[in-house]
Amino acid sequence: MLNIREIVRNVIEEYFNVDEPVIEEGKKRKVVVRKGKRVKKLVADKGQKIVGGKAIRMGAAERVKRQRGARKATRKKAPKQKRITKKRNKSLRRRRQYGLDR
Repeated sequence: MLNIREIVRNVIEEYFNVDEPVIEEGKKRKVVVRKGKRVKKLVADKGQKIVGGKAIRMGAAERVKRQRGARKATRKKAPKQKRITKKRNKSLRRRRQYGLDR
């Protein structure tokens, strides 16, 4: 016997011709450009991370460590910023070609 969630999913897929499954709260699919090609990626809300395809809350210790790591990374990448900017602009141009810009 089908439960209500499966029935709704079947109706959506059948009548609206949607390929992707229904996504739970806390995460969403995002189309990004990697190596010049489109790739679908899962993105979690702020304060969460993706583990095994599901969005789970991060602990306080992990959030603090990530903040410290981000500060260190900012200092380290300062000399490489010009290269980073060039690559980002190239990726944004590619995104525009695919029609993914905001």
